[in-house]
Amino acid sequence: MEAPSEPFGHVRQTVLLTDTDPGQKAFYESLGFAEVSAEGTNLRSFVRFR
Repeated sequence: MEAPSEPFGHVRQTVLLTDTDPGQKAFYESLGFAEVSAEGTNLRSFVRFR
């Protein structure tokens, strides 16, 4: 996750959209992302601030 983000080191916020697979939450939280609720959708969103 860090290598693709390296050229964008000046960017202070990263937002991800993914499906609602149960393993997604633990995986992205382990990388420093916090889940942002999107109730009523089949999407799960995460944000990370630097």
